[in-house]
Amino acid sequence: MSKDAPRVDLVTTMHKALRKVLFEHALLLDRTDFREPDECRRVQAETSSLLTMLGEHARHEDRVIFPAVATHDPAVAAEAASQHEILDAGMATLERLAGLVAIVTASERTETGSKLRAAFAELLIQEVVHWTFEETHVNRVLWDHHTDGELEALRERVRSSMTPARHAEWRRLLLASVNASERAHLG
Repeated sequence: MSKDAPRVDLVTTMHKALRKVLFEHALLLDRTDFREPDECRRVQAETSSLLTMLGEHARHEDRVIFPAVATHDPAVAAEAASQHEILDAGMATLERLAGLVAIVTASERTETGSKLRAAFAELLIQEVVHWTFEETHVNRVLWDHHTDGELEALRERVRSSMTPARHAEWRRLLLASVNASERAHLG
């Protein structure tokens, strides 16, 4: 590998895919007329799907990536895990509000929708800050202490934990979220 060749990156590419989903969800919430019950049910379903993806991604990091980091820099791993706990609380709030917006009375939907948008904006901010931490500090530890072959083995552990159908969903999202060079590297 040449000195200028990119390293295997276990977090940034995935974060690009998640940023795509999060920002599209922000637009969905901004365009939703919370007075309309069908739109509220759609928001509830889409929010549930988004939260499933975010949770799945976090659990992969908790189970595979953070232990590899903790071996060499326990403080970075602990900070990343602590950030996940904060994000989990935000996701629980979002899940609760998305469930409510689909079932509250007509007179409560607009206010509940506003609370949902605000909670989502807060989660979005927290996610972006967290991803920046991982893309900077977690990657530094991984790259300083692991070969690309070892990083690929970690990636394979994540892949093998998914069903083929779920892996295909993530792959489609990844391919839609990266540049041409990264797409070629994904194969």
